[in-house]
Parts: sequence; structure tokens; C-alpha cells
Amino acid sequence: MKNVHYRDNVRAASPELMIDLLIVKCSVNNVTSYRRLTTLNQIYNNAMQDFLSFHYHEKYSYGYIKTVNAQYILHDINQNQDYPIIVPDSILKNINFDLNTVVLCHLNDNASWGVDHFYRTISFRSVSKSQSINKKKSSKKIKESQPTISLTNPEELVRLASKRIVIVGDKYSVGFLNEIKKYCSVETFNGYEDGERRIFDAMHRVDYVFMLIGSVPHAMTVYTKGTKDLNENTDKVQTFDVPAKYDGVIRLHYLYANH
Repeated sequence: MKNVHYRDNVRAASPELMIDLLIVKCSVNNVTSYRRLTTLNQIYNNAMQDFLSFHYHEKYSYGYIKTVNAQYILHDINQNQDYPIIVPDSILKNINFDLNTVVLCHLNDNASWGVDHFYRTISFRSVSKSQSINKKKSSKKIKESQPTISLTNPEELVRLASKRIVIVGDKYSVGFLNEIKKYCSVETFNGYEDGERRIFDAMHRVDYVFMLIGSVPHAMTVYTKGTKDLNENTDKVQTFDVPAKYDGVIRLHYLYANH
């Protein structure tokens, strides 16, 4: 009877109560049972962005913050663009905040970006240096954050070292490729020159495929959607537009955190 009562209460529970229940129940022993929450979170983010854009006519962005000439800059991960950004004191003073945490931002009425929320990560590390700036005959120390992201979790490094990745497409920087090579075995293919059959065979052999959708034939995306191991319901194929230097490392961390 207790089980029936509990089940009925859960079925009638509000989403807010269910989220609280999920938080309370989640532990290292059952975390794998929460794997599908990644998909739910993506649906939630898309729905929330559409809702806010429709009702409040605001534009939102996800990314991480860096500093350039003592100015906070947002690097939009999805659009691969940089924007000057305003970080509220309440966030700056939070002991859990640092410049390499992922943030949710919105575009204000005055066309400036502001941080709404930040998401803690455990494997990102920034490297900072102090730079002297002479201004009106006075010397001022400004702490400049270098846009450096490293994965440092030992268990994560061991797992990624055993992974093989295929990168398909040629619109990426040398830094993007070199950063991924620090953690995984990488093989690259030109989507137009290396032959589809050869590329398809390589896709099926490896653990992950990083596809640069701006520099591959449309036939390749059609092919992956029609296969069992490469379709959009799996995590094996990860798509990028024109990725920045650390976008591949960020995606590797996401795949590890949700494996």
C-alpha cells in the first residue's frame, strides 16, 4: 500500500517537486540511471529559449567567459563568436565561479550581454598571468586570463585515452585538432576528397565522430541518420559549425560527464 501511495503521489507531482525528488535520490550508485536526463535537459533548454524569446523578446547565449584587456568577454560556444559581457557582482563574488565555467547569458535592451547563471564544472582549469599596464604614468597590475582549458580529472583522462575519434571536414583550426590530440587518438578526413566509403568505414570503427557540418557533403549527414550506431539518438556523432580552439575539449568533457 505504501508503494502504491508513493507511486500515485509521484504521478500527480508537479515538475518542480519531481526535480527536487531527482536531486535528492541521485547518487554515485545510481547515476547511470539518470543518463536520459541529458536529452531532457536539451529539450528543456530549447523550449525555455523559445518561450523567453517569444514572451520577453530576449536573445540568449551559452558559453564561457575570458578576459581581454581587463574586459570580460563571452565566447559563445554554439555561434563561435565573442561578445563583451557584464558579469554581476553577485556572480563574481560567488566562490564557485571562475572564468572557465559555462554561463547562460541574455542580450539586454541596450544591446549588451549579461550573465544570468553559471554551471559548475570540475575539469576545467584556467592559466592566468599578471600584465603591467602603464596608464597616465602609473603602473597598474591587471590579471589577464588566458583562454586555456585543460581536462585534469584522472579518471576522465584514463577513459579518454582509450577513445578513438574521427574528425570529418576541414574547417577547423590547428589548435582545435591539437587540443583533442592531447586526450584521444584522432584521425582526420576531408569530406570531399577522401571518399565516402572510406570515411563511413572509419566512422563505424571509432568511438566518436566529430563532424564539421559546414565542410561535409549533405549525403554524409543523411547517411549517419540512417544507421543504427550513428543516428541522432546516439552520442557517437557530434556536430560542429566552425569550432574554436577548445570547443572539442569542451565536447569531450560533456561526453565523459554523460557516459
